[in-house]
Amino acid sequence: MTDNSGFHPGINRVTLADHPLLPTGIAGTEVHTWLAIWGLARRMKEEVPSLGIPDIQLIDANDRATVFVEYADRFDNLLRQGNPEAQRLADQLGLVFTSLIYTLKRSPADVRESRKDWPAAQWEAWSRVERINIGGGRFETHLGKQMAQVAVDRLGEFDIGDVHLKLSDHPQHFPCLGIASTLPDGSALIMDAGHTLIKRVRVEVRDREVTKLEILPPLFPAGFSQKRSLQNELAHGFREAWQGERSFGLSVSVHMNDQGYTLPGSLYSVLGQEKPVREVLIQLLIENGLPVESLEVLHEGKAGRMPFQADAAILLGTSVGGSVVSGRSS
Repeated sequence: MTDNSGFHPGINRVTLADHPLLPTGIAGTEVHTWLAIWGLARRMKEEVPSLGIPDIQLIDANDRATVFVEYADRFDNLLRQGNPEAQRLADQLGLVFTSLIYTLKRSPADVRESRKDWPAAQWEAWSRVERINIGGGRFETHLGKQMAQVAVDRLGEFDIGDVHLKLSDHPQHFPCLGIASTLPDGSALIMDAGHTLIKRVRVEVRDREVTKLEILPPLFPAGFSQKRSLQNELAHGFREAWQGERSFGLSVSVHMNDQGYTLPGSLYSVLGQEKPVREVLIQLLIENGLPVESLEVLHEGKAGRMPFQADAAILLGTSVGGSVVSGRSS
């Protein structure tokens, strides 16, 4: 059964540490209030009024992610046009992202106090990080690329040692590519189940490298909050795209403990409460007539660590995700 108590490795609610390089108002706030879609919408509404963003609390919860994509596209257009308000906000968000890395590396006492569920070993694992893979749908945008560039340019000023950031060539699908690197040679069908989209790819793998990538139409999980509906959605995603593959992978936006049961706090938590998610997926594939010779199921952050054997991964999508090599649940 799921362990619903104690340690949870999610970084969405990490409190950002203070640093002299940070603009006023960043230190002491939780990272999701800036970089998750609801935080971004609020900042865009406040800092770039010309976007005309409505109060996100007035939008139906199932529609918020979809609605935000429209405003993110508008914001990207303003950035490309050199709009000064959009430019200032993009640079500020880049510093917020840099601050997150600094916070995880340095973890001062007040930050540790704000995450009492994290054991010392988790902070120590982040303090040892030198290579970080970054990706997620937000990094597909002009905004995301600018944020990544700010972090690359400014990280050295934060005095955290030799830390290297690697932005994926396919940010929105980089958990899928991470899963692919764990599978045997041949073709594979992989899905990345997030809160805004369920991304799907078909890959050819040789020597743990993706030699061919076919991006398939995504699915939309909004409104699927019950276990049976989620299972049906995943089954539909695999079955509809299947072309004889015998290797499968699932990157999922929910943390799991060492036994593969899901931790609370995600749309996908219901999938692994009674038995491990991997067992659920095997049963699901077999029930739908799909042969299973190889299968990998990983949290999106752990999948994102796989390429280049990174020490950690940070994802910006619907919310802020991540994973670190620590020996703890992920």
